[in-house]
Amino acid sequence: MKSISCPRLRSPKLVLGAISALLCGAVAQAQPVITSISPDGSHLFQPASVLSFHATSTVGVTNVTVALTVTSLSGSSFLKNLTQASGLTVNGATSKDLTVTANLTSNVMYAAVIQATDANGVSSSASVSFDTINPSYTFEAEDFDYNGGSFIDNPQTNQYAGLAAVNGVDCQHDSTQGGASYRPNPLSTEGCGDVARTLFIGAGNTNKDFDVGFNNGTDWANYTRHFPPGLYNIYLRGADGNGDTADCASMTVASAASGQTALLGTGPFTFSVKSTGWQTYRFYPLLDANKSLVQFTNDGSQTTMRVTVDGGNFNANFYMLVPANTNIETASVSFTNVYPDGSVQFQPTNSFALTINSAAGVDPSQVFVQLTATNLIGIGSVKVYTTANGLTVTGPSTSLQASVPLASNTVYSAFIQAIDLNGNPNSATFNFDTVVPLYTFDAEDYDYNDGQYFDNPQINAYLGAAGDPGVDYSVDDPFSGSHAYRDNDPNTGGPATESCGDVPRAGYTNAAVTGVTDYDVGFNDPANWENYTRHYPNGTFNIFMRGANGGGGDGSANLALVTSGAGTHSQVVSNLGTFTVHSTGNWQKYEFCPLKDNSGNLVKLTFSGSAAETLRVVGPSSVNGNYYLLEPANNSLPTVVGLYPDGTAFFQQTNTLSFTASSSDGIATSNIVITINGQAASGVVFTGSSTSWGVKYSGLLPNHLYNVSISVRTLTGNSFSKAFTFDTYSPNNYQWESSDYDYTSNGVSGLYIDNPQINAYNGLIATPGIDEQEVTSGTPINEDLYRPTPDGSTVLIPTQGGGDLARAQFGSNPTWRINWFGFGDFANYTRHYPAGKYNVLARFTEGGSASSATLYKVTSGVGTPTQTTSLLGTFNIPANGWNGWEWCTLVDNSSNAVTVTLDGSATTLQLAGPVADDSQTINVGFFMLVPVGPAHPTLSATANGGQITISFLTATGANYQVVASPSLTAPNWQPVGSLIPGNNAVQSAHFSTTGGQMFYQVQVK
Repeated sequence: MKSISCPRLRSPKLVLGAISALLCGAVAQAQPVITSISPDGSHLFQPASVLSFHATSTVGVTNVTVALTVTSLSGSSFLKNLTQASGLTVNGATSKDLTVTANLTSNVMYAAVIQATDANGVSSSASVSFDTINPSYTFEAEDFDYNGGSFIDNPQTNQYAGLAAVNGVDCQHDSTQGGASYRPNPLSTEGCGDVARTLFIGAGNTNKDFDVGFNNGTDWANYTRHFPPGLYNIYLRGADGNGDTADCASMTVASAASGQTALLGTGPFTFSVKSTGWQTYRFYPLLDANKSLVQFTNDGSQTTMRVTVDGGNFNANFYMLVPANTNIETASVSFTNVYPDGSVQFQPTNSFALTINSAAGVDPSQVFVQLTATNLIGIGSVKVYTTANGLTVTGPSTSLQASVPLASNTVYSAFIQAIDLNGNPNSATFNFDTVVPLYTFDAEDYDYNDGQYFDNPQINAYLGAAGDPGVDYSVDDPFSGSHAYRDNDPNTGGPATESCGDVPRAGYTNAAVTGVTDYDVGFNDPANWENYTRHYPNGTFNIFMRGANGGGGDGSANLALVTSGAGTHSQVVSNLGTFTVHSTGNWQKYEFCPLKDNSGNLVKLTFSGSAAETLRVVGPSSVNGNYYLLEPANNSLPTVVGLYPDGTAFFQQTNTLSFTASSSDGIATSNIVITINGQAASGVVFTGSSTSWGVKYSGLLPNHLYNVSISVRTLTGNSFSKAFTFDTYSPNNYQWESSDYDYTSNGVSGLYIDNPQINAYNGLIATPGIDEQEVTSGTPINEDLYRPTPDGSTVLIPTQGGGDLARAQFGSNPTWRINWFGFGDFANYTRHYPAGKYNVLARFTEGGSASSATLYKVTSGVGTPTQTTSLLGTFNIPANGWNGWEWCTLVDNSSNAVTVTLDGSATTLQLAGPVADDSQTINVGFFMLVPVGPAHPTLSATANGGQITISFLTATGANYQVVASPSLTAPNWQPVGSLIPGNNAVQSAHFSTTGGQMFYQVQVK
């Protein structure tokens, strides 16, 4: 009888286990593992006296270090580098399993970078951020007084829910702007995305965290309590989504109880809330006019605190009392004469220099500088400089002159720390760049008056110059946003131009003096574009956008060249590449974003200099654009061409990821790394030579989603990197559109079109509460381009153009999405879905904070107001920007993919809006059923009457090939029998047992 091998298949070329090692060569070397980190930062307030963790390795751990950034509640930071010789306590019976601890201080914030190195010199690291705060008392920003001065003493969580406040008595807000998720207006209350506190987490916990947002002008709120007696410092937990230099909010606090107005001393008292992003929260201390911590003395009697917004705009989560720090010493170390200091953009220099002042003196060995450097193409590095490693220090100890080297065209964050001779540390951070701008043009300076332009314009030269829609620009909503700079005509509108909060360039540093203002182009949608005509300089260049993205995911804009028809309504354009703008945290925090092609290479633009040429910025989504920068083309970078799949389309069915990596400097194959879904790919095949490698990985499975990163480094150290997502889903998987929910005709609801043709539901009305429900918007929205409201006043789910990747079956027909889909909303989808077992996937976007949606099966009452449902699962939706479409899989409470069984009969599935918070909304594209089948088939074998039968479970959409070899180590396995299509059932292949020993595998095609 023939021997039978029945391994689990990982790919058409690879098998798992011992066989995998035999066929595929060396396996990646194991790294040390860092586990059981405590505190772990999973929630706020983890008062602990030690940081502890385990470091394990099969070959033994030889070294452990911890870089510990310590930040006080008042905001000052310093760095401690802990080693086994200084600061770390290491225990363990053997070096293979070590327990490591480090002492912590109470009421501070920590960021720890832990690194462990094993006996083979292999290192791994882990990062964790946490706090050791033990607050004496906290009170929620949303729990302000109600009903004309009423209050709840020491309220339980969410106890103020729904309680109405009297405007002008309990609080003050000049408009109804913002949400009312927790309490009715006047003040806006909304779901809060801060790091959780324990009162909001835990099994069965239904508590929700909220903040007070949309603060502006002179808004205020009263908080009446019997605050605990004692001496305290006061802190705000707040967030600000405005720019680094614009709109940093401040607040004042006063006790309003009779006879207690002096509890805080002499004001004013302020919380200065810095830019972090609207849902990225920090602690901010209450400071007096001298920037010293305010001390709140309280005797425990009834007290009213009033929080007043002093201009600006921020989100407030909660307030915190902490025992007063009465031993604060003024730092004896200061930093002056800093250059570059980041006060303006473009400070090219070859060194970072400053003076370190201290009356007590500073030992040069106690000075260090950490430089985080990011070049214009986004490749970063971190380097620590000391007097033993690149830091130059001269002069007397009371006035040290320090410097470190810098590279050109790089963005830096410099953290400097010095400790005086008495052991007192001080630190500071400076953000700056060394960019040498060859040529820039501003996003707001697009063409005007049918292709007219200013060549190399002065600052603000286009002020008030109106463009012609369809010739100079195009916008889908010409009246969105402000028009402070261009197109002020209320009849034409145009691209939104608004004051820009970027770090100023030299010509914009003081608008009051220079009379000029920096602007950006915002409120961009995929349909928008602007033309820029110039005599661009002669040469070949790379181009960068200075962009900001306050959304949760990536934004983007394409750049095209107008090849004919500039200045007319009949223009022809050629696409050049894409600017990708990663989330920057808020809409006025800007970064340099390179133009790249679909394979991730820098695009090179060549201009003659002798003729005017027109560039077009197309379809920016989730992006504010400040300006564009030309720099001489970098010809030393490696290139990647022929990349497939590349994620530019749906349904890229293949089992092989392939590309060609080239560089005249040479590339070692070990410097070409492919990471797939977080794991380094093994079994990669290389062909060619060091200057041009063909690269193939043949381990892709059908009906899968892949997150991939490719990195290439030349022998001279130049790098290429690209991260992208693609899928191998079958286009034949059953799909249905979010906008194709059930409809009503002639008074009959719950109607549906089985397996509808493209846009078959166009114009069909629906009945609220039966076919769908839209409560989020509250009023009809002018977004009924596909599904109209039946009478002009009924609220239906808004529909709008899709904006996602194209699908072949739609051809030139538009796709649609549903918008403003939120808490309390639902949509019914009735079909004869195909029989089988499926995972359910859907396309979503979420531009605020991470959200969710639920899917139900309607079990009775379809077409009536009294429907019953059964929960199938939840879609967990990341915040990836309003145009950052994501695949989300229906999962259970343990985040496992749900298997939905359908019998082929008419079934109604119901999508319900976010359940986490009634202020959240999502956009929904389409749904897809993916057949459930084993990714790695398990083989069974039987022998009978001279015949062997090999059986395995198959999945619809995949094909299977049995291969055979007389040896497990043979380089080539030969196909036997024909290709077997999967059908979600067990399939069998039959072979004769004549001949010698034979091993069998099954390849998934």
